[in-house]
Amino acid sequence: AVGVVLRVIAALRLRAHLRKGAGAGEAAAPVTLWRAVKRGLRDLDDKLERLVASSRDGDQILLGADAGSADLDACEKLRARFPQRDITVVPCEPGRAANPKISKFIQMQPHARHEHWLLTDSEALLDADFVGHLRREWSGCGADAMTAGYRFLPSKDGMEVLDALPAITTLWPGLMLTRRIAFTLGACTALRAADVRALGGWEIFSSDLAEDHRLGQLLVRSGKRIALSTRV
Repeated sequence: AVGVVLRVIAALRLRAHLRKGAGAGEAAAPVTLWRAVKRGLRDLDDKLERLVASSRDGDQILLGADAGSADLDACEKLRARFPQRDITVVPCEPGRAANPKISKFIQMQPHARHEHWLLTDSEALLDADFVGHLRREWSGCGADAMTAGYRFLPSKDGMEVLDALPAITTLWPGLMLTRRIAFTLGACTALRAADVRALGGWEIFSSDLAEDHRLGQLLVRSGKRIALSTRV
Protein backbone atom coordinates (compact mmCIF):
# COMPACT_ATOMS: atom_id res chain seq x y z
CA ALA A 1 0.00 0.00 0.00
CA VAL A 2 2.83 2.38 0.86
CA GLY A 3 4.52 1.54 -2.44
CA VAL A 4 1.36 2.36 -4.39
CA VAL A 5 0.95 5.68 -2.56
CA LEU A 6 4.58 6.66 -3.22
CA ARG A 7 4.24 5.86 -6.92
CA VAL A 8 1.06 7.91 -7.21
CA ILE A 9 2.79 10.88 -5.55
CA ALA A 10 5.80 10.41 -7.83
CA ALA A 11 3.58 10.27 -10.92
CA LEU A 12 1.86 13.53 -9.97
CA ARG A 13 5.20 15.22 -9.33
CA LEU A 14 6.58 13.89 -12.60
CA ARG A 15 3.63 15.32 -14.53
CA ALA A 16 4.21 18.73 -12.94
CA HIS A 17 7.96 18.49 -13.55
CA LEU A 18 7.61 17.68 -17.25
CA ARG A 19 5.24 20.64 -17.71
CA LYS A 20 7.73 23.22 -16.46
CA GLY A 21 9.21 23.86 -19.89
CA ALA A 22 12.60 25.22 -20.89
CA GLY A 23 14.50 28.01 -19.18
CA ALA A 24 14.99 31.41 -20.76
CA GLY A 25 18.63 30.99 -21.72
CA GLU A 26 19.93 31.28 -25.25
CA ALA A 27 22.77 28.73 -24.92
CA ALA A 28 24.93 30.55 -27.45
CA ALA A 29 28.19 28.98 -26.29
CA PRO A 30 29.43 26.01 -28.32
CA VAL A 31 29.72 22.66 -26.55
CA THR A 32 31.85 19.56 -26.80
CA LEU A 33 29.62 16.50 -27.11
CA TRP A 34 31.41 13.53 -25.52
CA ARG A 35 30.76 9.95 -26.60
CA ALA A 36 32.90 7.04 -25.34
CA VAL A 37 31.90 4.22 -27.68
CA LYS A 38 31.17 0.88 -26.06
CA ARG A 39 32.74 -2.08 -27.87
CA GLY A 40 30.37 -4.03 -30.13
CA LEU A 41 27.47 -1.59 -29.80
CA ARG A 42 24.44 -2.46 -31.94
CA ASP A 43 23.42 0.09 -34.62
CA LEU A 44 26.52 2.18 -33.95
CA ASP A 45 26.36 4.08 -37.25
CA ASP A 46 22.79 5.21 -36.56
CA LYS A 47 23.62 6.35 -33.02
CA LEU A 48 26.65 8.31 -34.19
CA GLU A 49 24.72 10.01 -36.98
CA ARG A 50 22.01 10.98 -34.49
CA LEU A 51 24.73 12.53 -32.33
CA VAL A 52 25.99 14.60 -35.27
CA ALA A 53 22.44 15.65 -36.19
CA SER A 54 21.83 16.84 -32.62
CA SER A 55 24.81 19.22 -32.70
CA ARG A 56 25.05 22.77 -33.99
CA ASP A 57 27.64 24.60 -36.09
CA GLY A 58 30.58 25.44 -33.85
CA ASP A 59 30.12 22.41 -31.60
CA GLN A 60 32.79 19.75 -31.26
CA ILE A 61 31.90 16.06 -31.39
CA LEU A 62 34.46 14.09 -29.39
CA LEU A 63 34.48 10.33 -29.96
CA GLY A 64 36.63 7.78 -28.14
CA ALA A 65 36.84 4.15 -29.30
CA ASP A 66 39.20 1.21 -28.78
CA ALA A 67 42.31 1.50 -30.92
CA GLY A 68 42.29 -0.85 -33.90
CA SER A 69 38.63 -1.79 -33.45
CA ALA A 70 35.73 -1.81 -35.90
CA ASP A 71 34.15 0.84 -33.65
CA LEU A 72 37.09 3.19 -34.26
CA ASP A 73 36.77 2.56 -37.99
CA ALA A 74 33.07 3.50 -37.81
CA CYS A 75 33.99 6.76 -36.06
CA GLU A 76 36.57 7.58 -38.72
CA LYS A 77 34.05 6.90 -41.49
CA LEU A 78 31.58 9.20 -39.73
CA ARG A 79 34.16 11.99 -39.76
CA ALA A 80 34.71 11.44 -43.47
CA ARG A 81 30.94 11.61 -44.14
CA PHE A 82 30.61 14.93 -42.30
CA PRO A 83 33.70 16.98 -43.20
CA GLN A 84 31.87 20.21 -42.39
CA ARG A 85 31.52 19.17 -38.73
CA ASP A 86 34.18 19.45 -36.05
CA ILE A 87 34.55 15.73 -35.25
CA THR A 88 37.54 14.53 -33.21
CA VAL A 89 38.20 10.78 -33.05
CA VAL A 90 40.50 9.50 -30.30
CA PRO A 91 41.96 5.95 -30.49
CA CYS A 92 41.93 4.74 -26.88
CA GLU A 93 44.24 2.15 -25.38
CA PRO A 94 42.78 -0.16 -22.69
CA GLY A 95 43.81 -0.15 -19.07
CA ARG A 96 44.20 3.54 -18.29
CA ALA A 97 41.53 3.01 -15.61
CA ALA A 98 39.64 0.06 -14.15
CA ASN A 99 36.40 1.63 -15.42
CA PRO A 100 36.54 1.27 -19.26
CA LYS A 101 34.44 4.40 -19.84
CA ILE A 102 36.69 6.50 -17.61
CA SER A 103 39.73 4.98 -19.30
CA LYS A 104 38.46 6.49 -22.56
CA PHE A 105 37.49 9.80 -20.92
CA ILE A 106 41.02 10.24 -19.56
CA GLN A 107 42.44 9.85 -23.06
CA MET A 108 39.76 12.03 -24.65
CA GLN A 109 40.03 14.96 -22.24
CA PRO A 110 43.13 16.62 -23.80
CA HIS A 111 41.21 16.89 -27.09
CA ALA A 112 38.11 18.63 -25.67
CA ARG A 113 38.16 22.21 -26.98
CA HIS A 114 35.13 23.85 -25.39
CA GLU A 115 34.41 24.80 -21.79
CA HIS A 116 30.85 23.48 -21.87
CA TRP A 117 30.54 19.69 -22.08
CA LEU A 118 27.62 17.41 -22.86
CA LEU A 119 28.25 13.81 -21.84
CA THR A 120 25.95 11.18 -23.32
CA ASP A 121 25.89 7.44 -22.93
CA SER A 122 27.08 5.26 -25.80
CA GLU A 123 23.51 4.04 -26.37
CA ALA A 124 21.74 7.40 -26.05
CA LEU A 125 19.41 8.32 -28.92
CA LEU A 126 19.58 12.09 -29.35
CA ASP A 127 17.97 14.63 -31.65
CA ALA A 128 18.41 18.36 -32.19
CA ASP A 129 15.16 19.23 -30.39
CA PHE A 130 16.21 17.46 -27.18
CA VAL A 131 19.76 18.86 -27.15
CA GLY A 132 18.59 22.37 -28.03
CA HIS A 133 16.03 22.30 -25.23
CA LEU A 134 18.60 20.96 -22.75
CA ARG A 135 21.08 23.72 -23.65
CA ARG A 136 18.49 26.49 -23.25
CA GLU A 137 17.24 25.00 -20.01
CA TRP A 138 20.75 24.69 -18.56
CA SER A 139 21.61 28.24 -19.58
CA GLY A 140 18.41 29.64 -18.09
CA CYS A 141 18.12 27.72 -14.81
CA GLY A 142 21.26 29.02 -13.11
CA ALA A 143 22.54 25.54 -12.19
CA ASP A 144 26.19 24.57 -12.57
CA ALA A 145 25.29 21.22 -14.15
CA MET A 146 22.20 19.57 -15.58
CA THR A 147 21.32 15.92 -15.92
CA ALA A 148 18.44 14.16 -17.68
CA GLY A 149 16.41 11.11 -16.73
CA TYR A 150 15.90 8.45 -19.35
CA ARG A 151 13.70 5.68 -20.64
CA PHE A 152 14.42 2.64 -22.80
CA LEU A 153 13.07 2.32 -26.34
CA PRO A 154 12.00 0.59 -28.41
CA SER A 155 11.31 -2.63 -26.52
CA LYS A 156 11.20 -5.34 -29.17
CA ASP A 157 10.40 -8.35 -26.97
CA GLY A 158 9.52 -9.43 -23.44
CA MET A 159 13.11 -9.52 -22.22
CA GLU A 160 13.70 -5.93 -23.34
CA VAL A 161 10.47 -4.88 -21.60
CA LEU A 162 11.77 -6.45 -18.38
CA ASP A 163 15.07 -4.61 -18.86
CA ALA A 164 13.22 -1.30 -19.27
CA LEU A 165 10.83 -1.67 -16.32
CA PRO A 166 13.25 -0.57 -13.52
CA ALA A 167 13.66 2.84 -15.15
CA ILE A 168 9.91 3.43 -14.86
CA THR A 169 9.17 1.67 -11.57
CA THR A 170 12.30 2.67 -9.62
CA LEU A 171 14.36 5.40 -11.31
CA TRP A 172 11.61 7.93 -11.94
CA PRO A 173 9.86 7.61 -8.55
CA GLY A 174 13.29 8.03 -6.96
CA LEU A 175 14.01 11.16 -9.00
CA MET A 176 10.66 12.69 -8.12
CA LEU A 177 10.79 11.89 -4.39
CA THR A 178 14.39 12.91 -3.68
CA ARG A 179 14.77 16.17 -1.80
CA ARG A 180 17.61 17.45 -4.01
CA ILE A 181 19.58 16.32 -7.03
CA ALA A 182 22.95 15.30 -5.55
CA PHE A 183 23.96 12.98 -8.40
CA THR A 184 24.21 12.88 -12.18
CA LEU A 185 22.84 10.25 -14.55
CA GLY A 186 25.08 8.61 -17.13
CA ALA A 187 22.59 8.89 -19.99
CA CYS A 188 23.02 12.64 -20.34
CA THR A 189 24.80 15.28 -18.25
CA ALA A 190 25.84 18.83 -19.09
CA LEU A 191 28.65 20.40 -17.06
CA ARG A 192 31.67 22.68 -17.32
CA ALA A 193 35.23 21.57 -17.91
CA ALA A 194 36.52 23.74 -15.07
CA ASP A 195 34.32 21.92 -12.56
CA VAL A 196 35.71 18.53 -13.59
CA ARG A 197 39.27 19.86 -13.41
CA ALA A 198 38.59 21.29 -9.95
CA LEU A 199 37.56 17.84 -8.73
CA GLY A 200 40.88 16.38 -9.96
CA GLY A 201 39.94 15.34 -13.49
CA TRP A 202 38.53 12.04 -14.69
CA GLU A 203 41.39 10.17 -13.01
CA ILE A 204 39.68 10.33 -9.62
CA PHE A 205 36.84 8.17 -10.98
CA SER A 206 39.17 5.45 -12.29
CA SER A 207 37.95 2.73 -9.91
CA ASP A 208 34.29 3.77 -9.67
CA LEU A 209 31.69 1.52 -11.27
CA ALA A 210 28.96 4.20 -10.94
CA GLU A 211 31.13 7.16 -11.91
CA ASP A 212 28.09 9.25 -12.84
CA HIS A 213 26.62 9.01 -9.34
CA ARG A 214 29.94 9.90 -7.68
CA LEU A 215 30.50 12.78 -10.09
CA GLY A 216 27.25 14.36 -8.91
CA GLN A 217 28.11 13.76 -5.25
CA LEU A 218 31.48 15.47 -5.58
CA LEU A 219 30.03 18.40 -7.51
CA VAL A 220 27.44 19.02 -4.79
CA ARG A 221 30.04 18.68 -2.02
CA SER A 222 32.13 21.31 -3.76
CA GLY A 223 29.19 23.73 -3.65
CA LYS A 224 27.82 23.21 -7.16
CA ARG A 225 24.13 22.91 -7.95
CA ILE A 226 22.70 20.22 -10.25
CA ALA A 227 19.32 20.54 -11.96
CA LEU A 228 17.14 17.81 -13.46
CA SER A 229 16.03 18.53 -17.02
CA THR A 230 12.33 18.62 -17.85
CA ARG A 231 13.08 16.53 -20.94
CA VAL A 232 13.66 12.78 -21.08
